[in-house]
Amino acid sequence: MDDQLCFVQFPHPGPEHQPDAEGFKDWNRGTHKRKFLKSYGHYVDNNKQIDDDIVFWGEWEPQSCVVKYYQTPKADYPKYLNKPYYETPNDRLKCQNTDPFVFGESFYYTGCRQYRKGKPTQLRHLNRGSLVLFGSSVRSHFVLDTVFVVADYIDHAKSNWKSVLDGRISTTYRSVTIEPWYNEDRPESQIHRLYIGATVHNPLNGMFSFFPCQQFNKIGNGFARPEIVLPGKIKPKLCMNTKNTDNLEMN
Repeated sequence: MDDQLCFVQFPHPGPEHQPDAEGFKDWNRGTHKRKFLKSYGHYVDNNKQIDDDIVFWGEWEPQSCVVKYYQTPKADYPKYLNKPYYETPNDRLKCQNTDPFVFGESFYYTGCRQYRKGKPTQLRHLNRGSLVLFGSSVRSHFVLDTVFVVADYIDHAKSNWKSVLDGRISTTYRSVTIEPWYNEDRPESQIHRLYIGATVHNPLNGMFSFFPCQQFNKIGNGFARPEIVLPGKIKPKLCMNTKNTDNLEMN
């Protein structure tokens, strides 16, 4: 299979994580879910970068503190506000990985759905400039949590990931995504691709990765993930597969 420039609709499970105990969510060992998260970061408003506490929908499978409970939320609004952190668990068996990873200077995506029935999919062979829309089917609508623009990539496998990714990824990303990924029984022959997202400071042909967010002190009761409607490119009811639009051209 050849590398291609693709537009990808990437649905992943949309339900919201619930706390395991009052004020606490442990490292997830079950099905992937979303969290409404609070973190310090920067966002762009009217072409101006602002650094502040922000809130957003995303994936964070390690531990988190529930810092706010929303009473009687509107439809598709969050019930909980989580502040992410992680501690290495005593037992790492079946600890879910966080993919895509949107914390730090660059977004990362690796591994998930790059193989099907032991064979590589097109997700294993995306070219620079490919656009991946991560989201979920909620009440027959495709709602967005992350826009990922592929700026670069690194191939890695079970036999060499420590050497090829050394110095290229953060300690946090290694701990919450790569190590859980290879903690599972992966075939030695499978080569996975770590995609690195374009940023607002280093865009690719004017494009950059982002997620919808709001300032923490202005959120009220949070917000619903925005619906994306692109006839011919987005399937609203697509739940557990990916839709690729191949052979695009970059101007």
